[in-house]
Amino acid sequence: ENVVIPGEAEKLRVRIRRRRTSADAYWPAAREDCTGCSLWWGAAVLAREALRAPEVFRGRRVIELGAGCGLLGIVMARLARSTLLTDASEAVLENCEHNLRVNEHIWRSEGYEPHREVRTQLLRWEDVVSSGPWPMEERAEIVLSSDTLYGEWGETLAQAMLNVVVPGGLALLCFAADCAIDFDSFRSRMEDAGYRMVLSRRRWSIGPYCEQAGADFILCECRREVFGRPGLHILERGDVMVYALQSKRRTQAPHDRWLRQKGLKKPPGMGAPACLWWPQASRLAVAPSVDNTESA
Repeated sequence: ENVVIPGEAEKLRVRIRRRRTSADAYWPAAREDCTGCSLWWGAAVLAREALRAPEVFRGRRVIELGAGCGLLGIVMARLARSTLLTDASEAVLENCEHNLRVNEHIWRSEGYEPHREVRTQLLRWEDVVSSGPWPMEERAEIVLSSDTLYGEWGETLAQAMLNVVVPGGLALLCFAADCAIDFDSFRSRMEDAGYRMVLSRRRWSIGPYCEQAGADFILCECRREVFGRPGLHILERGDVMVYALQSKRRTQAPHDRWLRQKGLKKPPGMGAPACLWWPQASRLAVAPSVDNTESA
């Protein structure tokens, strides 16, 4: 499947092999946890924002936590000097490496272009947290993640980011606005570490075939201020007010709604992708925005 990522100066057409998040998510062969083999569109939103600010990533080291299909990682590989794509699943990493090879023409250095290094690594956030901060020479100036804020992983994700980013570096997170599960824990840990959070709403029009079509996404930028001024950053200002509102009900996930519309039933024993649920989650008060994006 081709995904077009629009930027200020260029558009990238990335070819992605993925397991679709609607019907395909219930293939009998996919009973193991292959959530990362699906294409979660927060990666496309964050990739588009990166292409609009290429100077922030150029010549820097980048680490992605939860690389999934590798869409965001491929864009990072084109922009950054060194890119490390990590995930906790071997099956997901194999698919990510396949997509890297298919799209090598996008990130491969040619002629007088600076050398670009791209690596993949099997990595569990719990291991990153338990092992403590990485050696300074292994850390990155920018750490990012997309559609990974689910379950009770907020604080663990935040601590993993802090352990792999250089002091004063930039942390970027993108997630669907109605899937802000455990965002309070993530925010608290980042603020305790001295990071200021700037949030902005984005929309990605991806057509009616996807559960997240027309969904609102939140781009979360965690940055440190240097002498009263922001350090590395891609957002000039935020437009999202965050407040805690405990949900008393469990909303219907988009993929369940899709199954109901098709008259299908979920196979016994098949759980829903965790990132599509938000019971007892913080909600986001979002300012109105204009849908000015392109379809993939």
